[in-house]
Amino acid sequence: MSIFDTGISYFDVNVLVNDSASTRFPPNTSLSTIVKALLVEEWNQVFSFDQYYEQCAPSKCTYSQKVRTTDFLGVIIFVISIIGGLIAGVRLIASLLIKMIAVLWKIKRRPKVPQQPTASISFSRIKQNIFKLIKLLPTILSNLNIFPRRTFGGHFHDDK
Repeated sequence: MSIFDTGISYFDVNVLVNDSASTRFPPNTSLSTIVKALLVEEWNQVFSFDQYYEQCAPSKCTYSQKVRTTDFLGVIIFVISIIGGLIAGVRLIASLLIKMIAVLWKIKRRPKVPQQPTASISFSRIKQNIFKLIKLLPTILSNLNIFPRRTFGGHFHDDK
């Protein structure tokens, strides 16, 4: 015995009422005719903006607008800040280079002694000074404090 024999349906189907009075299309109208009519039952010929706005008033009015993020003054400030940053970097590097050149100049101007061991000692001192400078460079650069701590999202309280 199958479901078809019992007459019981799996779905509760309600028959649609075919009310031809509520539509302008008769029941034998082809689908292409309805589509050509843009599926519109009735055109409203009243053109009243007030009535339209009352029926279709949006809860929020939004619009888009192009806004320039940088203007001429912003570009000038940006260029000046880049130049200022480069000048600060050159000052830091130049001061270290001048100190190193001064040390090398002093070593070079010393009277040379014809002994072999002193030349190797002065070379080893230069080598040691260069290694000290290389070791100190990251510490010096990390302690510059160009930006305040709060710039990077840290929550620090300076109690002074």
